Amino acid sequence: MAKETTLARLEARLADAQQLMAIHSTLTGDGRGRRYDVDALNRSAVILAVAAWEAFVEDLAFRNAASLARRFKKAEDFPEEIREPLLVSLLGSTDFKNPTPAAREAVWRLAGHGWRSEFRAFAENKAKSLNTPNSDNIRKLFKCTLAIEDITASWSYRRWGAEVYRTKLDETLRLRHRIAHGTIGNETVGKTRAKDAIGLVSSLGHRSVAAVSNNFKRFDLQGRSAKLRPA
Repeated sequence: MAKETTLARLEARLADAQQLMAIHSTLTGDGRGRRYDVDALNRSAVILAVAAWEAFVEDLAFRNAASLARRFKKAEDFPEEIREPLLVSLLGSTDFKNPTPAAREAVWRLAGHGWRSEFRAFAENKAKSLNTPNSDNIRKLFKCTLAIEDITASWSYRRWGAEVYRTKLDETLRLRHRIAHGTIGNETVGKTRAKDAIGLVSSLGHRSVAAVSNNFKRFDLQGRSAKLRPA
């Protein structure tokens, strides 16, 4: 049986939000005009969509960092974007003070292939520490785990630039925050906003996976003809 991909798990999680939209249609139909007494369905769908997005981002970063940990031939193959934050993390947990460049390089030669498990643990911690999956935090996560300078740059689509989608995502997260923390007041969350949130998460998920796939081509990897697809 083929291993389930990160993208497949995203779509499975979004199915719950889509089911709420189906219930909405069953109760009120699909004609034009505002519906009353169903805002709870729309708000719940937004919360589920954002939850699916957060789980997806954590999955994508960690699972593919773990793949790199297995497939890099040697520690020196790590690009600078990964090596530096990992070294800072390692040195921050020791008693080293102001290590020299030679001492920093020596860390990578310790314990044989121990660097693989160290990087895996580092990536897992970074992914789990993602509390708010907005565009800025996502950029930081994928830079230090997969050496992608700005994964959000891959989000442009047709006539819309990446900045449009960064704004859409961040606005959706702020909407979710207002709903979850009870500060939404009388603000209406219509069916269109809920469906837009679901569609946005699905679309950005597909583009983010493509960005990870393209990024893998930079690396000198081992095994299976050195070809690696996003997990």
